Amino acid sequence: MHMPTDEEDPPRNFTLQHLLKFNGITNKAEGGEIYISVNTIVFDVSAAKDLYGRRGDSTVVNSEGGGICNADDELAPYAHFAGHECGVALARRTFLDDECLDDFESLESGLNEGERAELQEQIVKFTHTVKYPIRGRLIPPTKMRDPNMIMSMAEVEKNNGTSTSISASASASTKSESSDGNENENES
Repeated sequence: MHMPTDEEDPPRNFTLQHLLKFNGITNKAEGGEIYISVNTIVFDVSAAKDLYGRRGDSTVVNSEGGGICNADDELAPYAHFAGHECGVALARRTFLDDECLDDFESLESGLNEGERAELQEQIVKFTHTVKYPIRGRLIPPTKMRDPNMIMSMAEVEKNNGTSTSISASASASTKSESSDGNENENES
């Protein structure tokens, strides 16, 4: 397993909202990193801004944090993948269909055998051929845990962004308040 250097951030888990901030536009002041997710593996494709970014320096950030591309800016071929889960689009080779972005339902059960093979080839390409750095895992909204859950250190360590699978089951305990005002621990 690759261990991060002092300059690198350790692998982490991303939500869709967090991943969207790494689109090269809304985070331009912080370096403009571009991350994409392929089958929930988050890759840093910043080194390929000519493929995943916007060409031109006239991008403005609006008050909501979204980028506005001026008319003289040119989109790179895969710029709409920036900040998104694009596994389905890559598997189906539908690079201009935004409906394939962030499509977790198709990712889990809507791909045929040929599309699954193409998706695996893309992951191998990103990981071993092009060698984009892996920054962590994207957690689909349906797999997000209860934000009030209390996790053990073992559970936290298990979910450090390097896992190869996503589990919706929680083995940590949550606290609930009983009618007498005392906290009770319940297993999830």
